[in-house]
Amino acid sequence: MPIWEEGFQKYQPEIHFEDKFPSGDAAIAGLVSDIADLGPQGRELVLTEYLAFYETFHYYPTDITVMTGAYDVDGATCGLVIYVNKDNPVSKLTMKQLDGIFGSERVAGLRGFKWTLEAGRGAKDDIRTWGQLGLTGEWADKPIRTYGHGPGGTTNFFQIKVLNGSDKWNPNYKQYVEAKEAPPDEYGKAVASEHMLEELSKDKYGIGWAAQMHTKDYPNVKALVYLAAFAPEANEPVGPLTDKYPTALGKALRPDAAGFLYIACDQVHDVFAADLPESAARVVCATQKPVHNSVFGATIDSPAWKTIPSWYLVSRQDHALNPDLERFYAKRMGATTSEINASHVAFISHPKVVARLIEQAATATAK
Repeated sequence: MPIWEEGFQKYQPEIHFEDKFPSGDAAIAGLVSDIADLGPQGRELVLTEYLAFYETFHYYPTDITVMTGAYDVDGATCGLVIYVNKDNPVSKLTMKQLDGIFGSERVAGLRGFKWTLEAGRGAKDDIRTWGQLGLTGEWADKPIRTYGHGPGGTTNFFQIKVLNGSDKWNPNYKQYVEAKEAPPDEYGKAVASEHMLEELSKDKYGIGWAAQMHTKDYPNVKALVYLAAFAPEANEPVGPLTDKYPTALGKALRPDAAGFLYIACDQVHDVFAADLPESAARVVCATQKPVHNSVFGATIDSPAWKTIPSWYLVSRQDHALNPDLERFYAKRMGATTSEINASHVAFISHPKVVARLIEQAATATAK
């Protein structure tokens, strides 16, 4: 946000910004109560929010998509992935097929808060067996069993984009919730979304959708590839080690009102991406994903590298993470280590080298 605000003020210098981000869920509340002019939010609006806005202002809210969210960061707008059992031969699915699999016949669907018949469909479009997707042999008459998230922001998104605004699901749809929303007992663990893929791995005829972040600790991960990355021990914050192995990154970071840290745009090239053209570094600046200052004191319970074979690529010209700290991590992990003359973004400046390393790790652990 500070980067956008700074850029906007170059054209409108009289504009003043006050940032208050208690929660993305407060965006519409701030607008309808007249205490906010803009409402950043990491999800689509729900019915009651549409109604509150329309009944207050008598027009629809204007939404502008500025980014697609995080890839696999817990607490951020997450990427969604469709999963099937490893023995399933299906290789691709269309959005219409996903609607047929996960959805059900319906009279209509919601567009904002309006009920539209255009989103309706009949039972003939339901897909309930794998044979309906073209699979033959033993798969032809086998039922499709569905898994996914329970009520929430990600489910609302799935209903809008896949089910055309409908909330009618396949009758066998098995719902899971995020661990933080589940009771802290054996029953809660059984319905936690992190547990869903374990269930799917045992269900040959199942299919599910989930947030990318919930696959992080999935048991079928065979290899880890670290690219100039942190690799802490159990209960070890990264802050003390970055103090021991300093870089220019610390002075280049700029905090926002919510405690998120950005790299100053005039320093992105030298500190973070020195082996990219200046034009590419400006793109890196504009698209950078901030980190919260709390991450430097945070810890993890069980590092994956303790039990999973690891590969580590050290960037010798990294000014964001000290190369000596990278070598320390790699040695302590017992990782297969290689080095490259690159900045922190070797995956951009040397993509073929990084791809070969990933292929090496995949080949070595394919058995």
